[in-house]
Amino acid sequence: MDAHTPPSGPRSKLDLLYHEVLGEVAGLVDRLEAVTRTLDVAQQQIQSMSETQQMLPQQLSRHLSATLETAAKPVNQQLQHTLQAMLTDTGTRLDQLSQESAQYARIAHRSARRMAIIALAVGGAAGVLGGLLAGLALGQLLIS
Repeated sequence: MDAHTPPSGPRSKLDLLYHEVLGEVAGLVDRLEAVTRTLDVAQQQIQSMSETQQMLPQQLSRHLSATLETAAKPVNQQLQHTLQAMLTDTGTRLDQLSQESAQYARIAHRSARRMAIIALAVGGAAGVLGGLLAGLALGQLLIS
């Protein structure tokens, strides 16, 4: 046999079997590398999603706070406006009530003064009349 001629027989069948197995192994290695790359991408996506989920409550809290603050401003302003209007109306009514009370107090004071003057006049007149009557009665006693 020549050195250049391929051997036939069992050795060439074994070589064919090795080539076929090596081809299968190479295909499996390629598929494993593709699966590994896919798994790496999936792992990165899962890690990204995990980080996003960890930040989600904080973002939600900030967003909720901003929304509540935005919604509360008009309500708070409306409440302040309504309270101011109520206080202004109540203040006006209280001022009017105090003016009317002062007017009634002046009227009552004048009435009390008039009644005191009338009582003084009636009391004085009664005292003078009583004194005259007492004097007449004493005079009658002395004369009789």
